[in-house]
Amino acid sequence: MATPITNRILTLYSLPQIPHSLALLPVVNFIPAYYSDNLGLPIAMVGLMLMLTRLTDVITDPLVGIASDRARTPIGRRRPFILLGLPILCTAAWLLFVPPQDAGLGWLFACLFAMYLGFTLVDLPYASWGADLSNDYNERSKITGWRGAFGAIGTLAALSIPLVLQVLGRHGTGEMLFWIAIFFVVCQPLAFAIMLAMVREPRPETINRQHPSFWEGLRLVFRNGPFVRLLAAVSLATAGMVIGATLNLLVLTHMIKAEDAFPPIIFLQNIALLLGIPFWGLLAQHFEKHTILAFCSMMVAACLAATVFFGEGQAVGFGACLVLLGFALGGVIFLPPSMVADIVDQDIVDTGQERTATFFAFLGMGTKLAVAIGVLVGTALPAAIGFQPSDANHAPEVLVNLSLVYAFSGLPFLLFAALLVWRYPLSREVQEELRHRISSMGQQ
Repeated sequence: MATPITNRILTLYSLPQIPHSLALLPVVNFIPAYYSDNLGLPIAMVGLMLMLTRLTDVITDPLVGIASDRARTPIGRRRPFILLGLPILCTAAWLLFVPPQDAGLGWLFACLFAMYLGFTLVDLPYASWGADLSNDYNERSKITGWRGAFGAIGTLAALSIPLVLQVLGRHGTGEMLFWIAIFFVVCQPLAFAIMLAMVREPRPETINRQHPSFWEGLRLVFRNGPFVRLLAAVSLATAGMVIGATLNLLVLTHMIKAEDAFPPIIFLQNIALLLGIPFWGLLAQHFEKHTILAFCSMMVAACLAATVFFGEGQAVGFGACLVLLGFALGGVIFLPPSMVADIVDQDIVDTGQERTATFFAFLGMGTKLAVAIGVLVGTALPAAIGFQPSDANHAPEVLVNLSLVYAFSGLPFLLFAALLVWRYPLSREVQEELRHRISSMGQQ
């Protein structure tokens, strides 16, 4: 039986997401620009390193997910993986965010590889723990909504750092990354220590005690139609959003000519994200989750396309597009984990086993590969049009092409994602029927 969902449980479970949300945010928003602008590495090669290290998740994510579902230890099946991954994640994040001045592509690759491994060991069990907390369609949205809101709070706390530094007259991406790293490596272990000590891990929901074999288990995962559709949609939407996120700082610096506007714009974007989570969560109580997810994907696409109307000196209009995008992003972030929890009900009917972490592993693998593809596209396309951040001057046509790449290269990904989930088959009524079938199976 899952732990009753009280505000106390929701708060304690969501607490680690405050620093945890920062683990990958700088990788997309700051690392490409910092390693190319400040350390002088070719931007296309930086993007390639980000993509190559993500390919390792094809192996590590399924292994960690399946192992977490099958693990039976005195301290639970999720805790051991979180405890193993935390020191790896924190050490790698520090070395990535605070590199020596002579750091090259090898340093970048090694730090990213270790950071992604640590993140997988922590994040998959942590996300699965949340999905295990409730069997109810609406409560699952509430859990992921709380976790997403705490993540937005953490992002706002970190993004306040560059604002404070600006007030103090201290500028530069390097110093900003230093203080974000301090925040992360101190707060992440502390928050997880509180959560692991105070929240009881739910017992696995098992009807048939015979686990499917490794290959049979994988076959059943990819025969799960709703999951395959959701996996494709989330991966596409993520790739489309990451293309824009990768270029945010570069576009503001070189095209809008307003580098100092980046911290306040991203800060306001995350406030909008924080406000969007309860808004989309409230809608999810009355409409289908997949319908809202499709709408949010289209809204993100429209916001990116609208940036094409803004150029040098128009940071306010450009920033307004990004803030509105953040509001839509709230729905894109928090709805898929809730939908995976519903998908697991179908798997329980099929296998008799609760394999939450396995499904989160493949969703995470798809998302991480999508991040890598988004970063690669977001760095390769500017290089292909002749844009290099370290150049002192850029021809006007290069900046126009950069604007077009930023506004439109992610649109096919986002619109196709919306199309995939528009006719998603696992509705509220279907999920309630699955829970009824699971209850009947358990009584036999």
